[in-house]
Amino acid sequence: MEKKIANLSALLIINGIIALLFGVFALFVPQETAKSVAVYFGFLLLLGGLIGMYVSIKNMQHGKHWLFNVFGSLLGILVGIFIVIYTRRSIEIFAIIMGIWATILGVIQLILFFNLQKNAENKRLILFSGILSIVFGGILFFNPFESIVAILVIVGILALIFGLLLIYLGLAVRRDKQ
Repeated sequence: MEKKIANLSALLIINGIIALLFGVFALFVPQETAKSVAVYFGFLLLLGGLIGMYVSIKNMQHGKHWLFNVFGSLLGILVGIFIVIYTRRSIEIFAIIMGIWATILGVIQLILFFNLQKNAENKRLILFSGILSIVFGGILFFNPFESIVAILVIVGILALIFGLLLIYLGLAVRRDKQ
């Protein structure tokens, strides 16, 4: 049991250090961190697409369904290549899509607000949420890359806090074990 606790403690501390490192990078070099995360994601899509193509070929050889998997795999490969080659543009496209989604969500909330009865519970909260969603969507839509960088800085701050908490918990578990 003591070995399991020691392993858990070490795992908490290691994950805390990783979170701290990510937080530091996100705070001090947010643009490069955003690009690095995007490239990593692009490589994962590319790898997933290549594995999917391999599985599709194996399925085709064994007379199993393969056509749908080929299309999904090709899409993963193409999107992965696009993200790796056009990293900044990919981040901007992602932010624009998020901005459109947030704006549509805000409009839906405003429509809901205007269609609710006058004394409906949380009506003001729906109005506030709708306006906030539209503003957030507009910021993302009209300033995509910088918005993602700002969001990454916020995530970096949270990662620093979370990393410190994990390290503290890991040390506390180790200390309590003794």
